[in-house]
Amino acid sequence: MDQPHLGDSNDLRALGTAQLTRTFLERVTQLVRKEVELARREVEEDVKHTKTAGGLGGGGIVAGVSALICALIAAVDGLGHVMPHWLAALILMAVFACIGVGLGWGAWKEARAAQPRRSLREAKATVRWLTRRYA
Repeated sequence: MDQPHLGDSNDLRALGTAQLTRTFLERVTQLVRKEVELARREVEEDVKHTKTAGGLGGGGIVAGVSALICALIAAVDGLGHVMPHWLAALILMAVFACIGVGLGWGAWKEARAAQPRRSLREAKATVRWLTRRYA
């Protein structure tokens, strides 16, 4: 059916209720479709940017780890002029192992503190209440 132009109030008055309702529903449906399409395109663009950021971040991490390895080799070589290379490597390994254990311990404590204790307590109370009420 041919859509009348609804820009003029005289055009609106000439239409019946059924035609106005049909036109209104078609326009609302079209609006919803356009909104969904806009949201879909925005999500696609966000995903594209996120993928690019992830790739760049991954490359940066690889480069940073490579630089750290080179720095550690240089430190072992530099200390190797004062002591045997194996001892320099062992000392640096012990230093970084202590740092790693300290960071791991801190991460473990933070993870334990992040537990949703109140939510768990409330969920358990709800389960107890339900079992008492309906058991």
